[in-house]
Amino acid sequence: MKIVAYAVKVGREVGIFSTWPECQNAVKGYTGAVYRGFSSRELAEAWLGGTDVASYPKTGFSADGGCKKNPGRMVWKVYSLAAKKLVESSDNAGHGTNNQAEIIAVGRACAGAGTGETIYTDSKTALAWINGSGNPTVPESWLLKIRDYITTKKLVLVKWDKEKWGECPSDCK
Repeated sequence: MKIVAYAVKVGREVGIFSTWPECQNAVKGYTGAVYRGFSSRELAEAWLGGTDVASYPKTGFSADGGCKKNPGRMVWKVYSLAAKKLVESSDNAGHGTNNQAEIIAVGRACAGAGTGETIYTDSKTALAWINGSGNPTVPESWLLKIRDYITTKKLVLVKWDKEKWGECPSDCK
């Protein structure tokens, strides 16, 4: 595992560091120092925030959408958990609602996913709409396309467990 970020919970200085010398300066000689190295900054941030990083998903995609005002300008992101990077995003997906942006993000993640992959979303509403319940405010054709991706690619759609893993890496704050 290549270390790209170091998190210090207890030390002379608390935080995330990009290099071992920076981390070492924060902990060397400090009695009771608590620190760890991570393969991504996101994992380091999650651990520092109290997240159980051992159970943090390591494959699949996280998808998130949102609006600066609701309704308003929609934004969305798709993050690869395996590659540990943002793979697709839009900071201007037109005018709509937060839930519509969530559906767009899930749809884009499904479109780019390989067979059998897992798509994570933090949206209960998106999950409900895709599973055929609730009162969708997106065209039925969008939901049918997502359901088709899930069926033909054998995708698994899962609710992101924020309590266990912290904020999803694709979060649209």
